[in-house]
Amino acid sequence: MIVLKTDKTANDTKELPIMLIMIIWIIVVYIIIVMTSSVIDILLFLVLIGLLVINEFTSKVISLRQKNRMHFVIFIFVMIIIIILIKKIISMSNM
Repeated sequence: MIVLKTDKTANDTKELPIMLIMIIWIIVVYIIIVMTSSVIDILLFLVLIGLLVINEFTSKVISLRQKNRMHFVIFIFVMIIIIILIKKIISMSNM
C-alpha cells in the first residue's frame, strides 16, 4: 500500500477514497481469514481479486500515475500467486 500513496495534487479528492476502499478491503479480508483460521494463501487471492475489481471500476477516474502504481501492485500480487501455485503443483507432484 505504500507504493500507492498519493501525492498532494488536485486528484486527491478522487484518489483518496479509492485508497481508503482498498485499505478497508484488505483489513476486512484479513479479519475474515483470522476468524476462520484459513491459510494465508486465500488472503493473497482475495486481495488480488479486490485490487482487480477496484482497478476495473476506477480506471477512468484516477490519474495516470496512480493507475501505473496500481498496475505495479497488481503485477506483484500476480507474481506472488504464481509462485504459490507453482509451489502447490510441485508439492502435489511429489506425493
